[in-house]
Amino acid sequence: TSNLRMTAVALAETGQVTQAREIASEIKRLDPGFRIGQFLKKQPFQDQATGQKYAARLREIGLQD
Repeated sequence: TSNLRMTAVALAETGQVTQAREIASEIKRLDPGFRIGQFLKKQPFQDQATGQKYAARLREIGLQD
């Protein structure tokens, strides 16, 4: 699901939120236990601001904290 997350975030970043939310639905189906907070703990970003922006986009498209 990492490729799906990256694609969804890129789509959201470029204003294609509807398409990003469709991918988020697929992420939820494939990984129903996915939580943004747990993801950030396991995959820390070198630049904290980048990680927070990534997380904000994941929230925007409907993924759970």
